[in-house]
Amino acid sequence: MVLLAALGAALFIFGGLIQAAETSFPIFFPDSKLIVKADVMNRSVYLPIKEIITHIGLPYTDSFSLETLTIRSGSNQLVVTKNSALISYNGQIILLPSAILREDDRWLAPVEFLTMGLSRMTGTEFRYRPGTSRVFVGNVEAPELEMNAQTLGSITRLTLRSSAPLNLEVRREDSTKAILSIDHTPIEPVRERLDHKDRLLRSVTFDDSDGASKLVLDINREVSDLRITPASNNRVFFVDLLRTGDPITSAPLPPTEPL
Repeated sequence: MVLLAALGAALFIFGGLIQAAETSFPIFFPDSKLIVKADVMNRSVYLPIKEIITHIGLPYTDSFSLETLTIRSGSNQLVVTKNSALISYNGQIILLPSAILREDDRWLAPVEFLTMGLSRMTGTEFRYRPGTSRVFVGNVEAPELEMNAQTLGSITRLTLRSSAPLNLEVRREDSTKAILSIDHTPIEPVRERLDHKDRLLRSVTFDDSDGASKLVLDINREVSDLRITPASNNRVFFVDLLRTGDPITSAPLPPTEPL
């Protein structure tokens, strides 16, 4: 009761929350993946607590009268309270950067709840890099992916470098959009988006919101073909965007080793 009184006294009521559209947010476990709906409010990414702990297999008690959610793992206990940024782990108070929210039957927590709360409780690391849209759990291995773009005469070259061998497959969605599907999931991109903005390529965005790794290319209607050339045992790829009327042979040959 003392703990509940302390938590109740420390409630932070946040008015005027600014909510963006829901986005899909993958959580990658060693033997599975979970795609949840994330809400962005006041620049904080919120994830549904009960969906995540149910996937992990943690029991919980949802108290409507106390407005608390109590999560258990063995002898460990983690308590969150509606509209409070304070959570209690075995009696130890932890301050989150944003308050826990409850909307009808949904408990929403800032993504830091995973790294600051569930990591301590389960002994399993939840890894999240600010500004990204995914979480890695435990010993999940995610190769890093770097990308850059160059304008080389009449072509545009997208260069991809991975810390592990990959395979790519290209498909044209429409005249201004191409998808590069990657056969490895998960991937950790060094950056989420690359803006280039020349005559053929506007931007490249990494997307794994459905749990599958891919690059989305925003291209010009003039692009007639995309040619993929692998190098360095499929750790480097040169993706050449060719313009209508330009022969394929006009593209300079890529080097055999990374630059």
